[in-house]
Amino acid sequence: MSVTINRSAKVTVNRGGNVRIISEYPPINALNLTFNISNNTQNWFIQGSTTFSMIINWGDGNADTYTGATNYNPTHVYLINGNYNATITFDDPTVITYLDISTGYGNNRLSNIGGNIGVLTSLISLMLGGNLLTSFNSTLPSTLQTLDLSNNLLTSFDTTQLPNSLTDLYLNDNDLTSFAPAAALPTSLTNLFLNNNAITSFNPSLALPLYLNTLNLSNNSITTFATTQTLPSTLETLNVSYNTLTSFAPSGFFPTAMRYLYLNNNNMSSANISTTLQFMSSSASWSPPTPNSIDIYNQAVGACIASSNTYYVALTNAGWTVTADIC
Repeated sequence: MSVTINRSAKVTVNRGGNVRIISEYPPINALNLTFNISNNTQNWFIQGSTTFSMIINWGDGNADTYTGATNYNPTHVYLINGNYNATITFDDPTVITYLDISTGYGNNRLSNIGGNIGVLTSLISLMLGGNLLTSFNSTLPSTLQTLDLSNNLLTSFDTTQLPNSLTDLYLNDNDLTSFAPAAALPTSLTNLFLNNNAITSFNPSLALPLYLNTLNLSNNSITTFATTQTLPSTLETLNVSYNTLTSFAPSGFFPTAMRYLYLNNNNMSSANISTTLQFMSSSASWSPPTPNSIDIYNQAVGACIASSNTYYVALTNAGWTVTADIC
């Protein structure tokens, strides 16, 4: 009897003569996952463009093998608390289009994802929300359109790893204190969610993506919004509510596509509310599309404007619905 193996595997033979081949190193088409488990159930969703085969080694002595249709929903229960190193090995990683290991599917507690996600060369969506990730550094495929890292423990994020194909980036509900991309964000990015972090200022030195549609910065600790870069003309929704803004003065012309501006629950004085409406009044002179609204209520204690405020009247006459505290 002969056995052929490669350098990444070893062989054991038991007393009955049975041969067992054990991989010492994950193959190139494998992803390494580390879970911090508290008696919970792993529940994932994996989708391929065609029939695919894969092996999941759960790291606790159990494994699942799958060959079949384009959708697979693996489930596993860890019976003992602890850290487990799981490995997903795909027979053909190039057909995988969707990988969801988020709390949207189960009580997952992913603390690390290693390996080269780039081997999933057809991946469109990577959903890792609601886990325990403190960092994320991986080569990503050039096909990726959605990356969800929300509800993790990230304190920083390297934007240089993002592919130009990306359209949706979810970094909300983390522990980010700043967002200052070292390289230009993907030109295709249309939705950027940074809400529910601890960001204290927002003034990227590089221009925001040309086709950005939604920018959500709500529930941070931003005191001023005075970008030196002009906001993209395609921006329809800007949410800077629930911060500590005392003023709002973006650089250049305000986006002509703007439909929803959320500035409520900040710390503006009456004078600065009026100044903000003045800025918007001059920027809204293009008769913006409807529906369109500005929320600027719940500011500093006692802050309000008169219903006859020149800029308030100008905006409402231009078609805006302005919600403010009226004196």
